[in-house]
Amino acid sequence: MKKTLLTLLLISVFVFGFAQSPVIEIHSFTPDSFETNKDIELNVTLINKGDVAADNNIAATLTSSDEFVTIVDGDATFGPMAPAETQEAKFVIRINELCPDKYDIPFTLKTVLEGSSVVSNIAF
Repeated sequence: MKKTLLTLLLISVFVFGFAQSPVIEIHSFTPDSFETNKDIELNVTLINKGDVAADNNIAATLTSSDEFVTIVDGDATFGPMAPAETQEAKFVIRINELCPDKYDIPFTLKTVLEGSSVVSNIAF
């Protein structure tokens, strides 16, 4: 039984208090559909749309409060990113067999630039 993930909603992150800064956003994610009761690798690609590099690693935590999803492995680290650079990380999720067909599942990716107190959320 195929299911469909929620369409991607972008929210920019890492907006510091000065003009030039890294701006990290979701560039893409796959798969956009899946089968239930199997571990699914969710590949998330981030892009730095800012003027300057993100010189430190970016810690990311994937969460969802939806009753039909379990986050098996929700933590990943992205390396430093130059402007316009993309990087991919894998998360592992499992969808309950009771999930309705064509149901949208909301996820949040919490990102923290190491060495910074800035915490941002990306919903998709």
